[in-house]
Amino acid sequence: LIGEMIPHLVTNQDNDMLTAMPSLDGVRYVVFGMNNDVTPSPDGYGTHFYQTYWNIVASDVYNSTLAFSSSSKVGCSHH
Repeated sequence: LIGEMIPHLVTNQDNDMLTAMPSLDGVRYVVFGMNNDVTPSPDGYGTHFYQTYWNIVASDVYNSTLAFSSSSKVGCSHH
């Protein structure tokens, strides 16, 4: 009944793309697409650091991204 009353706004193909694990190339694309002049993140390292030392930190950044992506839930929290 709900499926008949509420339209599907995201196709199965779009949903698969949106929920897929990111690739290393995808993470690199995002890191190198970020502005170098932004304020450092809570860890104290700015975008310039990650871009400059990508060959050293890439696997750690990628593994952290995968861990976040596989354990995070998107949606409303109910208090």
